[in-house]
Order: sequence, then C-alpha cells, then structure tokens
Amino acid sequence: MNFLSMNEVASNSSVYINIANRLVGLLGNLGVVAVVIFMLDVQMQGFYYTFYSLVFLKFFAELGLSFAVVQIISHLASTPERSEDLKSHTWFFTKWFAIASLLLGLVLMPAILIFEEQYTEIENYDQRIVLPWLVLSISTCASVFLNGMVSVIEGHKKILSVSKIRLAQSAANIVVVITCLIAGLELWSLALGAVAGITSAAWGISKFYSLFKVDAMSKQRSVDWKGEIWPFQWRLGASWVSGFFIFYSLTPIVLRFVGPEAAGQLGMSLQLFQAINSIGILFVSTHSAVFGGLIAQKRTQEMEKKFITCSIKSTIFLTLLLIIFWLSKMVSDYYFYDTISIRILENSMLLIVMIACLCNHVFFMMNYFFRCFKAEALWLLSIINSISTIGLALIFVPIGGVFAATAIYAGNAFLFWIIIGVPYCLHWRHSLVKQQEILQRSA
Repeated sequence: MNFLSMNEVASNSSVYINIANRLVGLLGNLGVVAVVIFMLDVQMQGFYYTFYSLVFLKFFAELGLSFAVVQIISHLASTPERSEDLKSHTWFFTKWFAIASLLLGLVLMPAILIFEEQYTEIENYDQRIVLPWLVLSISTCASVFLNGMVSVIEGHKKILSVSKIRLAQSAANIVVVITCLIAGLELWSLALGAVAGITSAAWGISKFYSLFKVDAMSKQRSVDWKGEIWPFQWRLGASWVSGFFIFYSLTPIVLRFVGPEAAGQLGMSLQLFQAINSIGILFVSTHSAVFGGLIAQKRTQEMEKKFITCSIKSTIFLTLLLIIFWLSKMVSDYYFYDTISIRILENSMLLIVMIACLCNHVFFMMNYFFRCFKAEALWLLSIINSISTIGLALIFVPIGGVFAATAIYAGNAFLFWIIIGVPYCLHWRHSLVKQQEILQRSA
C-alpha cells in the first residue's frame, strides 16, 4: 500500500511538473519573440526561425520510437524473470538512438547549403550563420540520443525524475537563448541554448547510469523489431514525420524562394499562434490521465461528456485569446508598426493563419481523444496533408510568395481537419464505442 501511495504521489507531482514545463515553454517562447523583435534585424529573424524549424527534422530520426520505448521497457521492467530481455532491449534502443543521431547529423549539417544564395549576401556569414548552424545541428543530434535515454528511464517508472529532467532541460534552453539574444549573439543563441539543454539533460540522466550498464561484448538476446516495436511505432512515426511537413516546412521553403524577411514574418507568426494554441489546449491535455482512467474503468460515456465539456471550454478560451491577440495587433499597427507589426505577417495573411489555428485546435483535440483510447486515428490524414503541403508549397510559393504559403497552410488545415477530419473522426469514435460496449458485455 505504501509503495502504491508513493507511486501515486510521484504521478501527481509529475503532472504538476509537466504543466510547469508547458508553461515555461509557452512563456519562454513568447519572451523569445519579444527579444527577437528588438535584438535581431529582419534578415537574422528569417534565419532564426528557419533554424528553429529545421531542428524539427529530428522527427525523422525519432520516428515516434520514444513512445514504444516507454511501453516496452515498462512491461519488461515489471517482469523480473525477463531481466535478460530488459538488458537486450536497453542495448538495442541505445544503439538505435545512437545510429539515428549520427544519420540525422549527416542530413542536418549540410542542409544549410540549401540557403547558400541567401546567406552569402550577409557580412561575416560564416561566423554569424554557418558555424551556429553546425553547433545547433550537433546539439540536436545529441538531444535525440539523450531523449531516447530519457524514454528508457521513463519506462522504468521514474516518472517524477523524468519530468524534472525535461523541465530543467526546457528552462536551461530558454534562459540561455534569451540571455544570448540580449547579449547580441544572434543565431548563436539557438546553438548555445541547445547546448545548455543537452548539458542539463545529460546531468539528469547520469544519475540513472546503472539502468544502462550492459556488457556490450557479451552475447545479447535478439530483439524482434518487427513483432515488438514496429506495431507500436509505425503510425506514430508517420504522424511525427507528417508533423514536420505540416507545421515546420513552410518557413524554410519561404526563405529559399522568397527571402529572409518574409521567412521571418511567417516563422514568428506561426510560433505565436502555436504558443496561443498550446495555451488553449491545456484545458484538454491536462485531463488526459482522467480520460484514460475513465476508459480503463469502462466509463466511456462519462469520459465523453467530460471531454466535450473540456473541449468547449478550450475552444472558447482559444477564441478569446485570438480576439485579444487581434486587438493587440490593431493597437500595435497604430502605435508600433515600424518596430513590432512589421515583424509579423500583414493583417490579411494573419487572419488566414488565425483560421488555421482554430482548425489545428480541432485536430489536436481529436488526437487527444483517440490517444486516450490508445488509438492513432488521424495518421493517414496527417500523411496526406503533409504530402499536399510540401507539394503545393514547392509549386506555388516560388510564384505566390508568403501569401501562397499561408493559403496552403490554412486551406489544408480546413480541408483535412474540418471537412474530412470531423466526419472521419465521428466514424472512428462510433467504432471505438462499439468496441468498448463489447468489452463491457464480455466482462
């Protein structure tokens, strides 16, 4: 009983720390936006948000494996007689993330050459752009490896410790980024922030060194990758990769075909709306454990009622935030146009992205709903959306510029998340409820 109560305390504490982590990230990102406006010129702002977007190429290396790691390690760690399997899987995952990190580096580091035509016009571009990018690339690769190790620790049910590691990593990154921006270090702020984040994570992981002590020279049991890992991973991996193309590919494309100033305006606007959306979705995300518990207790109808209530509150709150943002933009246009408003999209395009923000909010809520049932219902729509986004962007952004990018972003969000997504999810929901009813009868 004491062990269970300690687990409950750790679980509850981790929830609060995770919420704190989200708030640190949200407030930190808003703080970064404010500092970027006053400390970077329009060209550097474009490269800043392009670098910020390209870092998410790490999705190709992670491929959602962290979720599978937590599930598999937690199962093996709970079964003492499978200790040898636990060691084999730990060694397998360590090698996987190490190789994935190295492969990511081979992609990330030369990626800067895509923008050679844009950055060679800038004075001292090698020190101001190329070197910071190389440091950021190496740090991102290291973070992929370390995040894999954190997932192994989480699989051992060290939930509270993992929450603290992630909070410290996020806080260290944001503090260093803002400090370096204020100090005039420009793009080095992203690179040094990433270094601070991985240093903090490595220090936290070092306390759990014993979990990774495996004799690499001894014969390890083989891991059934196709049977054990692939069923957990492939849909999540597809969703993660799609997420890069949907949410992070447009800014680099705009930089390549339009220029740094337009990329900076788009990148800052997208980050602002992502931050606003993250605040709005807290009404749903912070109740995930409650929803999952109700499903486990076969109280599906009660779960749905609570979810609908939280979703309505979340959408109303998000709408209020967007109204406040729009009013603030009007004030900024009147008093601070040359210093603030000029750094983000003009009002017509901003309104288009606001519509996309609401559509994305619906998508995030639907995703939370199905993941409470341990279902990845929207992976196919995500893949189609990502293909549409990257294809249309490569065709139309060189012709229509940043307006084409915003139209593609909002148009796809409305088509795939609302027109197709809502009926599609209602059908999925009906199937899930039927399955739950069958399980209840059999019980």
